[in-house]
Amino acid sequence: MKVLLVNPNRFQKPPVIPLGLEYLFISLKEKNYEVEILDLCFCDDPLAEIQNLLNKQNYDLIGITIRNVDSVLFYNNEYFLSKIKKIVDITKIFQIPIVLGGIGYSIAPKKILKYLKADFGIIGPGERAIVKLLEDIENRGIKNIDYKLINGWDLGLDRDVVYKRTTNIDYNQYLEEDGIVGFETQKGCKNKCSYCVEANKRLYFKDPKNVIGEIADLVEKGYGHFHLCDSEFNQSLKHCKKFLRELIAWIKREKKERNDFRWALYMVPNTYDEELFALLMKSNAYLITLSVVSDEKEQENTSYNYQDVEKIIQYCNKYEIKIAIDLMVGFPGEKLQSIAKAIQFFRIYKPSSVGINFIFRLYECMQLTEYIFQNEIHASKVYPEISLSSNKELDLLQPHFFRGIKLEAIEKLINKESLFKVEGLQDSVNYQRI
Repeated sequence: MKVLLVNPNRFQKPPVIPLGLEYLFISLKEKNYEVEILDLCFCDDPLAEIQNLLNKQNYDLIGITIRNVDSVLFYNNEYFLSKIKKIVDITKIFQIPIVLGGIGYSIAPKKILKYLKADFGIIGPGERAIVKLLEDIENRGIKNIDYKLINGWDLGLDRDVVYKRTTNIDYNQYLEEDGIVGFETQKGCKNKCSYCVEANKRLYFKDPKNVIGEIADLVEKGYGHFHLCDSEFNQSLKHCKKFLRELIAWIKREKKERNDFRWALYMVPNTYDEELFALLMKSNAYLITLSVVSDEKEQENTSYNYQDVEKIIQYCNKYEIKIAIDLMVGFPGEKLQSIAKAIQFFRIYKPSSVGINFIFRLYECMQLTEYIFQNEIHASKVYPEISLSSNKELDLLQPHFFRGIKLEAIEKLINKESLFKVEGLQDSVNYQRI
């Protein structure tokens, strides 16, 4: 059977290499399927591109990844689903089954499947799920498949595969536009952050030796700057340290300097010790983005406090790792004093930078969304306005935002200090700033 995997993501601030499609490509190759990737990121006319390809080639299944429903920005939001629908509509002319996937799709799988009028959807990890779908099509025929959705979290990962990449993606084009090469050591997230669409998902850890094999192959191809794509790296100290020791051993064995290989990662302040940071330094980690919230009830929900944040900043200073804070403020009911406390805390402890997010894009799968719409005062701060009196089902595919504090109040608190950046008002991300 022949499969086409499509990346419709054309957002370029910065452009993101479609790592998930690369993993699917290799998983399908391992099972002897014929597979191609159509990357539309830098394409001037994506609709013509896909139509021309389908006029020339026949496929048994088309997979379309959805990284984001929209740009998640309150200011100048860009909605992606309507553009993806045009790609789906053209594809359907050729009567080829379409399967959707990706983190953006998994936010609202039933509603997105219905809106785009595709045939199937994969929730969560797709490496085994897409193989199951193809096997069912082969064995039972497309008309006899009695499901629309496949839960990839139930099927897990292929731990034994070494993902040797770059076969179908022009990395250089991404890097020229300030993109970065990614990799994963795990999928899922155990944390229960109320504002996150990835929260409270089953954890799957990859075999560290195979991840090192993936990295080594990319370094041999000339790529040396990486960003980890795990939701948060430090969810299991055992896994983290095993991976880091394998990585350090490879660095020593291959005599790799920081110019040859360096990497950035995401962390939360709730699973750590000093040894973790010592190992990170030895592994050529140069930047940690630490996710922090100002609301102390939310901190408690994710099992950390300001003392943990202080310790992590101190460890980063000791082991010469830069630290960027991704700070969420303005939770429902949060007082201005709570936000001011967070700002003053970072003034004192001086991380490398603090990016402030004060507006929440709402999705139905988030605990925060449910909490907001249970309270009329909080719900009145949702933009565009949603009427709670109607009997219509809540639909947040179109962008809706909660804004509990105004931009002017944030700007007054940070007082134009260069340490602080208000997210959404500029195009750069952490690895571009530091």
